[in-house]
Amino acid sequence: MAQNSRFGRSFEIDLIASKKGVIVFVEVKTRKSLRYGYPEEAITYKKKKNLVLASQIYLGKAAEQVQVRIDVITITVSCGKAKLRHFIGV
Repeated sequence: MAQNSRFGRSFEIDLIASKKGVIVFVEVKTRKSLRYGYPEEAITYKKKKNLVLASQIYLGKAAEQVQVRIDVITITVSCGKAKLRHFIGV
């Protein structure tokens, strides 16, 4: 449906998709090394809160009428290989 959507200064949603009547807001985090931790560790409380607020802005009044889910996709690249993980409903 959409990608890299911005809402105001602080809110961004990497991917917005729809599956079986559910609107899915997706945060994507990529790391080229684990020096600073796993990519999912970068999803802080504040980031989760901002994702919820951005999804509410995106949906407007329709938020009460649709099913919504927030997912996280992490990508870790090492030795030229990428490992993708999908966390559903974080």
